[in-house]
Amino acid sequence: MKKFNLACCFLAAIGLSLSGCKKKQAALSAAPITVNGVSVDLPQLEMTITNKDALTDLGDIRSAFRYEDYRRAQQDIEKVASAPDLTDEQKATAAKVVDQIKQVRAAATGGIR
Repeated sequence: MKKFNLACCFLAAIGLSLSGCKKKQAALSAAPITVNGVSVDLPQLEMTITNKDALTDLGDIRSAFRYEDYRRAQQDIEKVASAPDLTDEQKATAAKVVDQIKQVRAAATGGIR
């Protein structure tokens, strides 16, 4: 009986410790991306968008940021923002991110080209 209780306590401790890791990881991924002193809130946009095509474009935008291809990131975000099936909240968030990406491009190149 003692071994069974010990095993149950051990499994419960492992289960609780693993569930806490997911919460911390989710909080980290929701932080805005900061590039050249400009915060770009892609995670907020990703949380509001439900369209599969737009989500694919958001993945392309993240890739463009990784390789510092801000022109491509701007083209992709403008494509997402112009999607006809977005709600008003999604359009507002997308417009905000478009402006943020324009600021990143301006900071990276000394002006949008």
